[in-house]
Amino acid sequence: MNRTDHHFARAVEAAVERIERGTDAEVVVVAAGRSGSYADLAWAGGAAFAWLLLALALWSPVPFTGAWLPVELPVAGFLAGWLIHRSPPVLRLLAPSTRRRRQVEAEAHRVFHEEAVHGTKRRTGVLVFLSRLERRVRVVADAGVEARVPAGEIHAIRWGDGADPATCTDTAGFLAGLDALGAVLARRVPALDDNPDEIANAPRFRP
Repeated sequence: MNRTDHHFARAVEAAVERIERGTDAEVVVVAAGRSGSYADLAWAGGAAFAWLLLALALWSPVPFTGAWLPVELPVAGFLAGWLIHRSPPVLRLLAPSTRRRRQVEAEAHRVFHEEAVHGTKRRTGVLVFLSRLERRVRVVADAGVEARVPAGEIHAIRWGDGADPATCTDTAGFLAGLDALGAVLARRVPALDDNPDEIANAPRFRP
């Protein structure tokens, strides 16, 4: 996923088109920069950085004037928080895995409705939600697919090489996951003679 969005978009669109030739399901891919802002962690990190500077100043063996500390410390804390908020690797380090997983699941269900994945004629929409900061994929299926595909089969699909099947760190792993999802859908929700392409195959991008 370090390649350009243009490369990712073309590869995903081709994969979705290939999948939908073998299934009645409508696959929608949404790639988001993050699930939630994590602003609380960023500002907590900024406050911790300001506290560290204060501790260094108080116990520093080098003489200095502290007249500007009331101004310098808040500014330093703000800048540190601002940088942390814009640094996905640091936020991944600060955010517990349970929180990252919970936020991705919540955001995926919200996006499912915002993108009208539930609006297909036979309720066969399937959202594949990729959240890049958390490096996680969440699949949300509509009722017509849920009734025919055991949840365990979808959750067992691997999106990368990590211990957690939902972990996704590169485009190759994501595309392999799409192919695996396509195989499940082709077996459980095969294509019908009347199989219109109801939703565009190109991925959607969110900040």
